[in-house]
Amino acid sequence: MHIEPSIESAMEQYRRPAIMIRRMYPPHDVPPRNSRLGGRPLLPDGVDWPRAKDGVPFHFMAQIDCAELPPNGGVLPERGVLFFFARISDALWGSGDSQTASDISRVLYAPSFGKRKAVPPPGLLSALDTVLAEFRVPGDPPFGVFPGWPIEFRSVDSWPRGWQLPWVPDPDEENDRYVQEQLREHWRAYDSAVNKAESDQLRRLFGPWTHQRADWALFKHWPPNNQLAFPAARPDRPFPQVWVMIDRIARHLYHRVVDVLKQDEHRRKLTSERTAALSRILASAMEWVRAAAAQSLDAETEPDTARRFSAWLQELSGPSQDNARMAHEAIRRGVESAIQFAASSPATASRIPEHYYLEHVDHREPHQMLGCGAPRLESGEILLLHLRSDSGVDFMFGDCGDLTFRIGKDALAARRFHEAFATVDNG
Repeated sequence: MHIEPSIESAMEQYRRPAIMIRRMYPPHDVPPRNSRLGGRPLLPDGVDWPRAKDGVPFHFMAQIDCAELPPNGGVLPERGVLFFFARISDALWGSGDSQTASDISRVLYAPSFGKRKAVPPPGLLSALDTVLAEFRVPGDPPFGVFPGWPIEFRSVDSWPRGWQLPWVPDPDEENDRYVQEQLREHWRAYDSAVNKAESDQLRRLFGPWTHQRADWALFKHWPPNNQLAFPAARPDRPFPQVWVMIDRIARHLYHRVVDVLKQDEHRRKLTSERTAALSRILASAMEWVRAAAAQSLDAETEPDTARRFSAWLQELSGPSQDNARMAHEAIRRGVESAIQFAASSPATASRIPEHYYLEHVDHREPHQMLGCGAPRLESGEILLLHLRSDSGVDFMFGDCGDLTFRIGKDALAARRFHEAFATVDNG
């Protein structure tokens, strides 16, 4: 049996340079960036949105401006753009077989960006029903495009996990429980040291970020008579300050009321009076959705409109604690969705009060290029892009797993990006 003489020597032996990717938060006052997760790709003229063999379009995952990457020894191109696509509707696909996985993902390389965002093609399946279903109303098309979010890069060190390392117990000792426990303890200590090293460098490179939730988004302290607690705002710019907030809050309420109607019907609790009251909420929510559709979602609301909308929320809550809870949750989710929208809309970002960002729960996940990834790479494979499930861009891969784009070392050196393929590894 071989056990490394020390954790430090094991970490030095298996350390690999990598590029860490983080969404930029808060998304206001962000310097211009071409690289982003989600959104719509800036495909050059003449480059079609890729499709699988059955003609179904892939979902767009990321575009990477290679000129924005830190130095990486020439492993990746110094110029040009990488576009990453995958077929997310097949959430549990991929066993690592490149012949199979190549038809559920595609990587394109172009010398430059296009001038306009590509229009999602017809037939793009919804990748976001489980995530964004709470914002759907009748007549909506499928949500096939992820929210766009600018990203930044940093050079980091990466390490494989203990179970990924090429250690094999001596066959004569493999049934020795004491030896096996020694191995487990050794690699548990190694994993602990790796986790600490990665956390330390993340804090050093990106700084801390808040996990604090705004008081108005919690249900800890109920005001008298179930009066709604709205986010703090200036008198001349009352909440909600942007039309996208009105749109998202109204949509969320519509969806929640539909759920309540279904649940009450199943439990046989519906009365004609309750049905009529909930139906009135549905109708008024759709009126606000239509009003938002007639505006630009990134436009600032008129103070009178904002006050009328807040008064509507207060009125529908009334004496009902259940309705007040629905309204509280709709406000919280509406603001979160508006911040998500602001990541690709500088106008919206500038109109959302800064303290909303500071009080928002920011679930940023570290994504990565090169180095060691969560799944074990096969011999000769390079980790081209490793994406984690990330609520900020509504990424959900399998059961909170990872989407990993791989490419052979020779193919990468020759810039044959069409040979890259992806797999999903469940969390």
